[in-house]
Amino acid sequence: MINNELSLLDQEILDSPNELLPYFNRAKYFAGRNMGEKALEDFNRALRIDSTNTDVLFAKGELLFGYRDFEKAFEMYKKCNLSEPENVPCLLKNAEMNVHLRQYRKALEQINSALKINDQLAKAYYIKGRIYKETGDSSLAVSSYQTAIESDPSYYDAFIEAGLLYSEARSDLAIEYFNTAMELKPNSVEAVYAQAYYLQKSGLSDTARFSQADQLYQRILEIDPGNATAHFNQGFIDLEYRQNYRAASQHFSNAIELYPDYSQAFYNRGLCHESLDERNLALADYEKALEIDPTFNGAALAKSRMLN
Repeated sequence: MINNELSLLDQEILDSPNELLPYFNRAKYFAGRNMGEKALEDFNRALRIDSTNTDVLFAKGELLFGYRDFEKAFEMYKKCNLSEPENVPCLLKNAEMNVHLRQYRKALEQINSALKINDQLAKAYYIKGRIYKETGDSSLAVSSYQTAIESDPSYYDAFIEAGLLYSEARSDLAIEYFNTAMELKPNSVEAVYAQAYYLQKSGLSDTARFSQADQLYQRILEIDPGNATAHFNQGFIDLEYRQNYRAASQHFSNAIELYPDYSQAFYNRGLCHESLDERNLALADYEKALEIDPTFNGAALAKSRMLN
């Protein structure tokens, strides 16, 4: 069936060797099957026929971007807008690239140009939010993410980013945004972790939140059994807030089993052993943490304690 499709595309090219569309169609076929070199060859053939075609320029840029050839991808997006200044997808891609380069003024100009064409572009407001966040204006960043959500109530990334900003501000509004993100993507470790970490940080004012955070870390492990950070944070709650050193030690051991170079987990397990007066085990963990990271000052000080 796939061979039949490719044969038909090949025949279109044989029938119309001087037309752009058959090459473009075959390029998209190759791109969709991760055959990047063949796709680029056909994109280039199409552009030799019409070097200003914005559909081809944009598609080639997307392919190059997917292969992390950002410089050449940016060239395609810029050529796209030179050919068609009001091409919205190209304006937004150029804006994104300029954000990566910290050319924020240029990016905002491109976003505003796109919004003049269509003021309901959720992605445009989302990119604005990124700019304001990176330039330190949290208020405008949140406002932009909220406008992105109003334009597209299923915009998962905007819920995450708004939630993170409210989390930094220690506002429980973070919970609402993370909850919606989890509803949109129930198996997203990112959303569950963000919610759990916020509850962990705010647990000192409401100790019930430690249990809620612990349950969410367990949910992460159900989604991703290899997530060492979830085990580590469960251990951190037991160590720092519950003084349940034996349980904490087991969580840190679970993290180490998954990630043998987890220096912080060795250090924290050492703290558990030290609190349980298991000095030899504590010393061994501190030494292992230093073996992994010789600059780990906390582990060096802890080792000194064990040797005195």
